[in-house]
This record gives sequence, structure tokens and C-alpha cells, in this order.
Amino acid sequence: MGKIAAVCLLATLMVAQYTTSAAADMEYRVKAAYLYNFLRFVDWPEQAFSSDDASYELCLLGHDPFGSSLTPVSSKRARKRSIHLRHLQPNADASGCHVLFISDSEAKRMPKILRRLRTAPVLTVSELPGFAKHGGMVGFVIDRGKVRLEVNLAAVRRSRLRMSSKLLEVASEVHR
Repeated sequence: MGKIAAVCLLATLMVAQYTTSAAADMEYRVKAAYLYNFLRFVDWPEQAFSSDDASYELCLLGHDPFGSSLTPVSSKRARKRSIHLRHLQPNADASGCHVLFISDSEAKRMPKILRRLRTAPVLTVSELPGFAKHGGMVGFVIDRGKVRLEVNLAAVRRSRLRMSSKLLEVASEVHR
């Protein structure tokens, strides 16, 4: 292979890697925005908060795919409450979370996690395939290059959460 061909190949690979990296970064910024908006468009029972001014607990379980995409969310407020971002260790108690993003690194433990939180007022979210169909509340799916939502309304209601119709309207699929 000639030097020019090698340089062209290297340049092509670098552009492809940058494009893939930029697309992944954008995907997780969109998902971070959704996580923030869940705090705005889901109602939790009063007993889910220790006090009237308690913060929302936005928790991540497992590998963090967001990088710095969630940093702006932690400096915002939703419904007059501050947002506290927590990274949980495997087997940590997630019942104090309001939103729990379960990473794909926790796939094998998913059934146990969902059983443990079955009636807890914790909005469970993941990007694992079929998450909402298998008992999770909100699944992120990529459809034609866009982030979409699948919602398991029965799981949401079982946890005494109320999801705004505005949020349900943007879902690509709602399991009742």
C-alpha cells in the first residue's frame, strides 16, 4: 500500500471514529435531557421525599455511559427541587432514588433489581432491549437514528407514580 493510500485510509478511519463518537455523545445528551424531563413530567407520592425541600435523587446503577452529559442536569432544578446525581455500586439499595438508570452492564441482575423495586416509587429506566416489556418502566430505544421511549404503564402505576399524558404522547410504544 502506498503512503498516500495509507494516509487516506487513516484519515477515513479517524473521521469515522469522530463521527461515531459525536453521534454517541449526542445520543447521551438526548437521554440526559429525557432523564431531566422525567423529573418534570412524573409525579411521585409525597412519602417518596423526606421533606418538602428534599432533592430529586437521580441514580445510575452500573457502568456510566453518559460521561459528562448529565453534568448540566445536576445543576438544574425541577419543580422547585434540586437534583442530586448518585452513582450506585452493584447491590446498593436504590429505593431512595426517584429515577434509576440501569446500565446494560447490569443485564444479568436486571430481573432481581426489578423485583426488588417492583412497588417502590422509583422510575426505572434503561436502554437494554425489551426493558419496558420485561417489567421496567421506561426503555430507551433507537429508531431510525432517534432516541425513542417505550413505557410500561402498568409498572409505573404499580409503583404509585403518575406519568403525564405529555410524556406518554412522545413514547413510541406504551405497554398497558
